[in-house]
Amino acid sequence: MNKASPPYPLIPNAQELTQEVQYVLKTGHQKECQELNDLLSTPHIQALLLAHDKVAEQEMMPESISEDAFYENIGQYGDEMVKIVRIEKAKDIPLGATVRNELDSVIISRIVKGGAAEKSGLLHEGDEILEINGIEIRGKDVNDVFELLAEMHGALSFVLIPSQQSKPPPARETVIHVKAHFDYDPTDDPYVPCRELGLSFQKGDILHIISQDDPNWWQAYRDGDKIISLLQGLYQ
Repeated sequence: MNKASPPYPLIPNAQELTQEVQYVLKTGHQKECQELNDLLSTPHIQALLLAHDKVAEQEMMPESISEDAFYENIGQYGDEMVKIVRIEKAKDIPLGATVRNELDSVIISRIVKGGAAEKSGLLHEGDEILEINGIEIRGKDVNDVFELLAEMHGALSFVLIPSQQSKPPPARETVIHVKAHFDYDPTDDPYVPCRELGLSFQKGDILHIISQDDPNWWQAYRDGDKIISLLQGLYQ
């Protein structure tokens, strides 16, 4: 089973939001409104909210890099046409893209539905990654790139050589429903392209397949999973 990531804060201002809730509660005449308002006003709840906001402020703070450091090495790519894109990535949440090595190059091999990469519309299959936040990527092994991205969060700046592949028109979305006839754990599979995105399931589970773009690795989610909040998994 995949190890669950620690929860990521949704907001950095729980205290401010609580004050707004208390303002609304004061206008209510029900006994429950007064009880909840009194509870939210207690010192230990206020201390908990303060601690939450302090931690959230640190967790949601983008990893910064100076503009000078980011641009100073762009000239080394000579006549190659490069583009620079910036994507917001939450901490401990996969970017939603897998990569492969082609000699010294690191190429985006797939974009996973529901991830930050797909939502941004700025990364594409076939793009070569030259730098991420000023760190040179060309020449690195894909496992090193995965580990690097796993540690990064906030605003990520990519230097890319755009793919020359012609992009087919988007296909009409069709969901296929299948029943698993065996157990599968991506942590035991040496061939899964990204274990963090691998979908574990058990015999009898109902899987909803949302993408078959890759003939070897389909994207799906288990029946009952909250598809809105989770990246869809890959399975063979």
